[in-house]
Amino acid sequence: MTLAPTLQKGANAPVPAGVLRVAVGWAPGRVVDVCAVLVTERERVRSDADFVFFNAPSHPSGAVTLTAAGPGTAGLVVTLPRVEPAVSRIVIAGSLDSGTFADLADLAVELTDRAGRPVARFVAEPDGPVTALVFGELYRRAGGWRFRAVAQGWDSGLAGLARGFGINVRADIPTDDPDGDAPTSTHPTSAHPTSADVTSSGPASDDAAGHEPTGHEPTGVEPTRVLPEVDADTRSASEAGVGAEDAVTAGEEREARTDEEAAAQAEVPRSRSPRPARRIRADWYPDPVRPDHMRWWDGDRWQGPPTPILTESDTSCGRCGARKRWRLLGGPPACEECAQAIRAYLWDWRARVVSSLTRDDPTGADLEPLWADLRYQRIPESAGWEIVQAVGQAHLERLTAFAFTDGVIEPDEVDRIEAAATRLHLAGPELDALRQRLARGLELTRIGAGELPRLPAGSLHLDLDEIVHLDAPATLVQQAAAGPRHAPGRLLATNRKLRFLGETGRGAELGLSKIVEVEARGGCVDIAATTTRGSGSYLVDDPQYVAAVLAGILRVARRQVIAPGSRASRAIPQAVKAEVWRRDGGVCVECGGGEHLEFDHVIPFSRGGASSVNNLQLLCRRCNRSKGARI
Repeated sequence: MTLAPTLQKGANAPVPAGVLRVAVGWAPGRVVDVCAVLVTERERVRSDADFVFFNAPSHPSGAVTLTAAGPGTAGLVVTLPRVEPAVSRIVIAGSLDSGTFADLADLAVELTDRAGRPVARFVAEPDGPVTALVFGELYRRAGGWRFRAVAQGWDSGLAGLARGFGINVRADIPTDDPDGDAPTSTHPTSAHPTSADVTSSGPASDDAAGHEPTGHEPTGVEPTRVLPEVDADTRSASEAGVGAEDAVTAGEEREARTDEEAAAQAEVPRSRSPRPARRIRADWYPDPVRPDHMRWWDGDRWQGPPTPILTESDTSCGRCGARKRWRLLGGPPACEECAQAIRAYLWDWRARVVSSLTRDDPTGADLEPLWADLRYQRIPESAGWEIVQAVGQAHLERLTAFAFTDGVIEPDEVDRIEAAATRLHLAGPELDALRQRLARGLELTRIGAGELPRLPAGSLHLDLDEIVHLDAPATLVQQAAAGPRHAPGRLLATNRKLRFLGETGRGAELGLSKIVEVEARGGCVDIAATTTRGSGSYLVDDPQYVAAVLAGILRVARRQVIAPGSRASRAIPQAVKAEVWRRDGGVCVECGGGEHLEFDHVIPFSRGGASSVNNLQLLCRRCNRSKGARI
């Protein structure tokens, strides 16, 4: 015989889309009234007929029917093919005449198919002393049906459960209270509502007594519309304190009022298209049924039982409600148990923050689950921000060190570090110094990639097509038999040559093709060339900058980069065409012909070649076609 899979609270399992028998069992000696509620996507019943209980034991569609109850057992039969398309969930629940479900032993729910084969089993253990309990629910998913184990309920009996799904219990509404907000009372002759007492108000209709549903009652176990869209006007219950207004109602009323006022001022029809729903963050919110209690919302559904809302004061702890003790060495009274628990939790929370930043998203975008855990523990977020800012600066230093490892700083690396600084709320002189390092690294990277500065030639005698990119004071250090020899002067670099102009009249000149390597080392720049004249170490004020400019000049000369102003563009500017034409003398550089000339990319554009003077040449049509995409 196959055993039914035992589900834990909150778990779910698929069920066959046929006839199901739901049996609820408990220790004999008590009476449990089993019921079912058929609700729509709006988490509300359509009418009182969607409430199947002892006074209405069968649904009009024949989809749900109560079975005969015996000592310690009750149940119902669900024919899933008969469930109407408008019904999205079937909530299976029960209530007690006296006592609570916490006192009921051996409470379990078992599902079997038409042939009696077990489908699922669930031991229902409620979190608190409730008098009405949702055992589980059948819900649609991906064209089929599934069963979810729930075990959550109300302490207001079957009447409270009915109100939670939009069924109005008339006897609960005092006729002398026009707002319908007075404390409710049960029917004077019965602990349960009867079919005459229960009517369906629907999602947007008034009942016979004039009571309009607020929409904030608990909608079973998955009340996705109970909570508001979280915005600046909405506070969580953990921030509200005892006696605070329901943040849900206040937020929605303010939002509706703002929309109406804006539409009236604009004097235009309001759009009827629904706004996209925003996810409500996980936090403590006022309980929909008991406003003086709060309940945890995990972002998708309610979790756990309602908890009294506590207020921090000089005498009581706002976290656990215990009485504070005066400290022996003076200072304000404190709850030592909570203080120790918070310190221990924050120590572990700090390690989790560091792990998330280093393993998940370095910008801190994935920290929201950690903040939710902090709110669940009812620890002030200010304590969390102290930790985040302490580890955040070290995290930025790490990102910066990684970025500088290859000597190249890319814009996306800078953007990532800035995003992390913003999300982690970092500021101060340390961050300013780090930004200066990144800005300088980005500048040197761009120069080294070919985005070279242009300097005036002044009194220098240069060739017609020479452009000055570097002019800096420098001292040439060369090794001689008598020891190092220092020659002060100026180091000049153009797009054609490297020159050193000594103060004593001695100097050196190197063609770019003769330079082998340029490296910044200590306070100097080492230049290695194929000739000793011009090679050596140059003492300069800013070796990194000088080395970056020289490296950029060499890369452009060797056609290793896309020249500035010509990135990812096949169109050749008129000035560049004129310069190439002048340089090549208006003839084909291969055959010397002067007809059918075309501008050719030495490194083809398809391979990343630039539309620059150094990467363009004049070729006749025949030579250009024979060259093709070769370099």
